[in-house]
Amino acid sequence: QIYLSHSVYPEDIYSEYIMFFLPGKINIGLAGLYKFSYFPGFERDEEFTGELLFENFLAVLSMSKQLSKEMAVGINIKYVRNEIFIYNSDIISLDLGINYIMFNNVILSLALRNISFDIKNGILGSYMTDKVNQYFQKDAEAPMPLVMTLGLSAGLLKNKLNVFLDFDLYSNLNYLIKIGFRYFVLDNISLSAGFNVNMRGDNNISAGLRVDIYKKMFWFDYAVKY
Repeated sequence: QIYLSHSVYPEDIYSEYIMFFLPGKINIGLAGLYKFSYFPGFERDEEFTGELLFENFLAVLSMSKQLSKEMAVGINIKYVRNEIFIYNSDIISLDLGINYIMFNNVILSLALRNISFDIKNGILGSYMTDKVNQYFQKDAEAPMPLVMTLGLSAGLLKNKLNVFLDFDLYSNLNYLIKIGFRYFVLDNISLSAGFNVNMRGDNNISAGLRVDIYKKMFWFDYAVKY
């Protein structure tokens, strides 16, 4: 299975995503994400530099295995590279997860994400001006936050309605609660809605439409977030 995606966001952010999945006794997946944007120019050493380029690159090797009819385990090995102007960081981390089917299409999930090794997450140099530092920390070096996720999903109304609930707890004691719904109007048309709540108070809601085309080999996805 191969998945290709091109996304354009209102904030002039663009992303390209590719995934390859090979099922078997041990399922193997490869994925890559490239995300970039241009921000308004800023001053450095009292000189205008023009637009600021922000880039992210993510490569993931995923492996999962079905241990029994009810239980499956998986691991992600991730390489992340961030670049802002001339500054960059390289991150290697692991994700570990387990899924357990409790009853009647109700699935309980537990994951530990961003188990990082030799990480340098501070990407901004000492001469960035205050105009940029209001959005980014100056000379910051810190590991990626460790995240523990507890998830619950269920298929209701003969699987026409899927309900998702995730609780993320970060090592810095921040948290994120995600609630989502997907309803299949037809076999190939579905509507979705979601709501995120976190400790910082920057909550958001989203809604989307997905149309599957030609035996679900191609699809159109449109989503808005507020």
